[in-house]
Amino acid sequence: MLILFSRYFPHEGHEDWIKGLLNEARTNFPGFNEKYFNYVLEIEELGLPLDKESDLNIYRLLDTGIEDDLLKYSKLINEIHNKGYIHEDAIEAIRFFYDNHEGLSDINEALRHTIFGHFERLIENLPVEDYKTFTGQDQRKGEQDAAADDSIARFMKLYMDIFANQEFNLRLRDLSMGFVQKTLKQFTDKRSTQYQDVKHFVQDKFPEWEFMKEKEVVELFKTRRKRKAGKAEATSKK
Repeated sequence: MLILFSRYFPHEGHEDWIKGLLNEARTNFPGFNEKYFNYVLEIEELGLPLDKESDLNIYRLLDTGIEDDLLKYSKLINEIHNKGYIHEDAIEAIRFFYDNHEGLSDINEALRHTIFGHFERLIENLPVEDYKTFTGQDQRKGEQDAAADDSIARFMKLYMDIFANQEFNLRLRDLSMGFVQKTLKQFTDKRSTQYQDVKHFVQDKFPEWEFMKEKEVVELFKTRRKRKAGKAEATSKK
């Protein structure tokens, strides 16, 4: 109840009371940090978001004199929300934090879920016409321009490398496939630039990222011949 009220309920008029309870628990409740992150992941799975508003709610309540993992995590998340998850400083802070905690710990999983949430909100609301924002195909290919690539795909790969976590990769795969399927429904002319761009991107990146096997990519873009009416009728009579 303390975690729920701290993260998801308004504190006006009760802030000092909730703050006192939370910080007392941080110092006196055995294993509070571990239980906190375990429960946060449970309630996220049930539909409560790890979003800016709930993160800020908890951050405002923390006594900064108690230097525990919850404070360090909250400071990092606050930096991500303020600077953006693609900001160079935020990325390096995430890398440092992640490397200094066990990969499968709940605190690192909460961090992965938070970053995935940013990708999810961005990609699910990305218009199909802006597919190059996803693929990065509007970026020039010269070495000098590589650092200027701000495509979603580039940052997805960057975080896959930082986290090295199969579950995170699979969630990004499903998210990416959802967007690719939307583009293929809209770009139905297989000779069009848009269709060919999407096809080349998937052929190039999805096997490399282990999102799909090469034969699965071939099958995805395979042209299926329509059966002639006479043959179809003959088959149905048989």
